[in-house]
Amino acid sequence: MDSLSQERGARSEPSKQEARELDLTSVERIARGRLPGLEMIYDRFTRNVRAAFTRELEASCSLEFGGLKQEKYGVWLKSLSAPVCAHLFSMAPLGGTGLFMLSGVLAEQLVDILMGGKGMFVGKRREREYSDIERRLLAKFISKLVEEYGVAWEPFARLTPIYKSMESAPQAINVASPTDTVSAAVLEVEIAGKKSELTVVVPMFSLNPIREKLEAGNMASTASRDNSAASKLSAHLCATKVGVSVVLAEGKLKGRDVLNLKVGDVIPLEAAADADAVVKVEGRPKFHAKIGSKSGNRAAVISKILNK
Repeated sequence: MDSLSQERGARSEPSKQEARELDLTSVERIARGRLPGLEMIYDRFTRNVRAAFTRELEASCSLEFGGLKQEKYGVWLKSLSAPVCAHLFSMAPLGGTGLFMLSGVLAEQLVDILMGGKGMFVGKRREREYSDIERRLLAKFISKLVEEYGVAWEPFARLTPIYKSMESAPQAINVASPTDTVSAAVLEVEIAGKKSELTVVVPMFSLNPIREKLEAGNMASTASRDNSAASKLSAHLCATKVGVSVVLAEGKLKGRDVLNLKVGDVIPLEAAADADAVVKVEGRPKFHAKIGSKSGNRAAVISKILNK
């Protein structure tokens, strides 16, 4: 009886686990989904930027895609300390603003190289603001990277990013609200033996119009678009009119003989009487044909295709 009473008592006790509220409409829950397409874009961007660094800096550079993460913009912003080297750009036709964040080491190396140095001697952490000359040099260089960023997006969207400004105070970087989720892609850079980072930050709400493509993570949409364009081009080419001529035979005459030609004269041609005619398309020989008639008109029946 005692064991039975204890069992009944155990059954009657409420569960210690409390029910938790689940909000399926949460933007944060939706935003944190993995986007394979975005990873492909940054892989491509890394390759493009590697070439741009080498070309623009005339120095040997190593760049690798270090990964992609999503976090609250407020949390990411608190990890920064002034002065920063942030470069903002628009993302038309997508809304919002993206930014390139250069680590302190990378910013110092770029300034040194762009001013004629080798990027080998980087001092302690910068304490002062960037000068106007340094800002202009950095803005010109980052503008090239912004162009490459647009190129990297081509398989998924026709993005036309435009460089906007450089900011050195974290509180002046208005990319998103503190509670918004952003995507942060890290590119690991190595110049003159020194390692640094270039981070690309984009608000997740900017990606909503093309989210399905990014979630798919393949080129199916691009392939279908390319196939559609190829079909349209093929249709236009097929509808284009081209000049076709049928040459029965050819021969040569001297100039004085041509001047003396009159009605009834016979011009000898350098071809057998039963030889096929040559069909030319826009002046180029393409076929051999038998001459005949159809519906009361002269006609040529293709007898051979020329490989020319």
